[in-house]
Amino acid sequence: MVQRFLRTRSKKKVQKRASKETRLKFKAKKVSPAHCAACSGILAGVPRKDKAELKKLAKTKRRPQVPFGGHLCASCRKTVFEEAAMVSSGTKEIESVRYKLLPYVETVLKKL
Repeated sequence: MVQRFLRTRSKKKVQKRASKETRLKFKAKKVSPAHCAACSGILAGVPRKDKAELKKLAKTKRRPQVPFGGHLCASCRKTVFEEAAMVSSGTKEIESVRYKLLPYVETVLKKL
């Protein structure tokens, strides 16, 4: 019988050939990369690790040390600050900001 902690569908079964017989090994599945909240692009600087391994890392290694790091990609972050600057100067209305970027723009405006 397989050990209790291996009886799960979250681990991949892999057939390994030993010297004479084939044995069943269990391998953890890969964790999907983190995605941007606005454009669904893959985030740079965020490690591909599961929650247990992420907790063991230092806080500075878990996500980039920039505003909205770990949530928005670089291009969306730049757009948020540009939109916030236009709204604060009065050249753009808050209602015309893209819906997915709206909470981030409002956060930037509160800090100004």
